[in-house]
Amino acid sequence: MMPPDPFLALAALPVGAVAGSYVSTAVLRGVEGRESVWSPSRCDHCGVLLGFARTIPLVSFALVRGACSACGGPIARTHLAGEAVGGLVVAIPFLVLEPTRAALLGALGLVLLASSLWDLASRRLPDALTIAAAVLGAMVAGSDGRLLEGLGAALVTMGILEATRRLAARRLGRPAMGLGDVKLAGALALGLGVAASWAIAAASMTGLAAIAALRPHDGRIPFGPHLAASSWAALLVMGAMS
Repeated sequence: MMPPDPFLALAALPVGAVAGSYVSTAVLRGVEGRESVWSPSRCDHCGVLLGFARTIPLVSFALVRGACSACGGPIARTHLAGEAVGGLVVAIPFLVLEPTRAALLGALGLVLLASSLWDLASRRLPDALTIAAAVLGAMVAGSDGRLLEGLGAALVTMGILEATRRLAARRLGRPAMGLGDVKLAGALALGLGVAASWAIAAASMTGLAAIAALRPHDGRIPFGPHLAASSWAALLVMGAMS
C-alpha cells in the first residue's frame, strides 16, 4: 500500500478547484432548470461566452474583482466557494491517506459539495447525488472490510431519523428534517459505520449553532451541508487513524 504523497496533494489541488468550479456552475444552472452538464461557460447575467482565461479557478475571480468584465454583473460567490472547497476536499485526503482511499474521499467530497450547494440554493437534496454518495461511501467501507457494518449502520440510521422526523411532525406540526436529509444520512452511514452517530451528533450541533447565529424566520436551515461536512471530516479522520 502506497503512503500519503504530498506531491499528489499539490497536483490534486488545481484538479479539485476545476472540478469544484464545474460543480458550482452545474448546481446553479440545475436549480434554475437550465442545461447544467454540457453548456459552455457563460456569464450568468449577459450570457457572454467565457474563454479559458476568464474561467481559471480563483485566479480569474480575483483578476476581474468578482464581476463580469463584459457587463459588470457580480459573479455569484457560489462559484468562488465551489472552487475553493473543491480544491481542498480533493487535495487534503492525499496528505493523510494512501492514494486510492484519498481519491475515493476526494470524489465523495465533490459529490457532497454538489449536494450542499443544491440544498443551500433550493432546500432540496437530489436523489441522484445521494445515490452517488451512497455508492462512494460503500466503496470506502468495502476497502476497509466494513461493508456489512456500514449496511447495518445505514439501516439503523435511516430508521431512527425517519421515526424522529415523523414524531416531530406529529408533535410540532412539521417535520424536524426533510426526507432528503434522512436519505443522505443513511448514504453516508454506509461509509461511516458505527461512527455515523458521532457525525450526525456533530452535524446537529453545528446546525443548532447556525440557527442561533442566523435566526431564520421559519426556524429552519438546510441541514445537508452540516451532514456533509461532519461526515466527510469523520471519514478523513477514520482513514488517517486506520
